[in-house]
Amino acid sequence: MSPVVGTAAVALAKGTARWSCANGTNLASALTPGFLEDIPTLCKQVTSLHNSLAQRKRMKAIAINGSPRKGGNTEVLLRKVLEPLTDAGWTTEFIQLGGKPIRGCRACYQCFKTKNSRCGQKDDLFDACLGKMIQADAIILGSPTYFTDVSAEMKALLDRAGLVAVANGGLFRRKIGAAVVAVRRGGGTHAFDTINHMFLMSGAIIPGSTYWNLGFGLDKGEVKKDEEGLRNMADLGQAIAWLGKAIQQGPDRLPQPVYSEPSP
Repeated sequence: MSPVVGTAAVALAKGTARWSCANGTNLASALTPGFLEDIPTLCKQVTSLHNSLAQRKRMKAIAINGSPRKGGNTEVLLRKVLEPLTDAGWTTEFIQLGGKPIRGCRACYQCFKTKNSRCGQKDDLFDACLGKMIQADAIILGSPTYFTDVSAEMKALLDRAGLVAVANGGLFRRKIGAAVVAVRRGGGTHAFDTINHMFLMSGAIIPGSTYWNLGFGLDKGEVKKDEEGLRNMADLGQAIAWLGKAIQQGPDRLPQPVYSEPSP
């Protein structure tokens, strides 16, 4: 018998002894040869259950960067949000979208016809991003502010992901969604709203923080001087971790939407 099984056997025996005494059952009669022979199987079942529970508790968050400037202010903010989630035991992933080929929605409505959780356009990286969004428990989307709105890459992701999600029964329902925006001076709240609008109509849950999720800076890395903005991002990450735990302990995901899908 291995040390692990032996230790488990002792624990099971002690547990049986306590149960036997409490119920007036003789310990010797409880520890039958059949019971002892079943201990390795019981240990395997306990280990399997433990692993299953551990896997269930490990949630995943992804942060998608819509800025084409790698290492820029948007990336700094997104990574700041991920830090508390990593500390809380979440699996986290940073995805660079900005600067890569992704086209906007062309209203072909193939997603409504195929209902395979994929877009009708196949020759860019959208489906790879969407697949990660579907698998994640929390989706954090970040963008710089371009003429008071999100970047072209982020807008393409929002339009296509939102439509595919609706076409397939609400793929983002009960997920956590958060918007993060880097801005030089003004227009950031409009970009912030653009991202949140997709989450809201998709049935996602949007956590609040200490302020709007904006960080101020122009030059690369300048947002690191925005102490209030960085504190807001750290608080947002903590809020996502707390909300994820609450959702995990609650009921299953919401039922299917009560509205009818729009006809193409």
